[in-house]
Parts: sequence; C-alpha cells; structure tokens
Amino acid sequence: MQRPSRRLTASAVAVTTLTGSLLLAGCSTRSPIQSVVPYQSSDGVLANLDTLAVRNLLVISSGTGQAGVLSGALVNTGTQELDVTFTTANSTAASEPVPVPAGQLVRLGTGAGAVQVQFAAVDQPPGGMLQVAVATPQTGPTTLDVPVLPPALEYADITPSPEPTATDTPTDTPTDTPSPTATS
Repeated sequence: MQRPSRRLTASAVAVTTLTGSLLLAGCSTRSPIQSVVPYQSSDGVLANLDTLAVRNLLVISSGTGQAGVLSGALVNTGTQELDVTFTTANSTAASEPVPVPAGQLVRLGTGAGAVQVQFAAVDQPPGGMLQVAVATPQTGPTTLDVPVLPPALEYADITPSPEPTATDTPTDTPTDTPSPTATS
C-alpha cells in the first residue's frame, strides 16, 4: 500500500481547516459576540442625565397602593453638587431633594449610609413598571420606567418607614425629669 504524499496530506489539512473556519465564521453572524452587546447587569434601570449617572434604580414595594422605597445609586460626575428629586406618575409632589456632592456616589435605599426616598403609594404591583421622574435643576425631569420588586431575597431589608402614629409624634408637654445635682 502506498502512502499519500506529504503535499497531498498538507493540501487536505489546509482545505479542511479553511472549510471549518468558514463554517464557524458563519455561526458568528447569527450569534453576535455577547461581550460587545451592551446590557444592564442588574435588576434596576440605568440612565445618564448630563453629569448625573443613575444606576440600578428600582422600587421596593409590597403591593399596589402600598408604600415604596427607591433603591439604587446616584453618581455625580460633574464639578458642582446636584440636588436630585423623584416623582411618580401618580403624584404631583416631588421628593425632598437628595444632595449628591461633586464626584461622589450616593446610595438610595435603607440602612447605614443610604438615603431613603419613599413614595406614599405605588400604583403598580411587584413585577410591574412604575414611571418615575428623576430631576435636577440642570436637566429638568426625565421619566424612567422603573421595575417594582417585592421586599424579598436581596431586597428583604429595604422596607418603607412606618407612617407616624400618635405615639410616634413628639409632644410639647414637658416631662418631669430629675435635675442633676452636684455631690461633693
């Protein structure tokens, strides 16, 4: 039995390699490389509003008509402090301004170091999308469709503050407290 020449073997390998490369290249036209496709790698939404970067913005609420808390982060990429307010589509009153110092990140939510922005009532159930207007004096309002999630799993600790009750409100009635006395 005679063996094929080296030239014939090299030609067969080259044709096989070229055919395989062409077939694999054809696959990539139907399946783009994922690392070049931008996507949001979080549950919340992101937006760039001039020098304000809004990251992972979402609302935590137990249900329709219940209070809701914003969770996410605000990053000021500018050189001046920004005052950011939030308004839902069903509300006319904006939140208290959240100051975001120049070059700083401010966390939204509950817990140590976070600023709590709470809506009295959310008109969407968990799983729905709530329209939230994010505004700064420089940009004006920008409406974002923000997901509403239940206070579960990693969001279990983000809960609305209880509404003040009669026992929570301070009174103007003076209390009898013993005055400190000096002892010798």
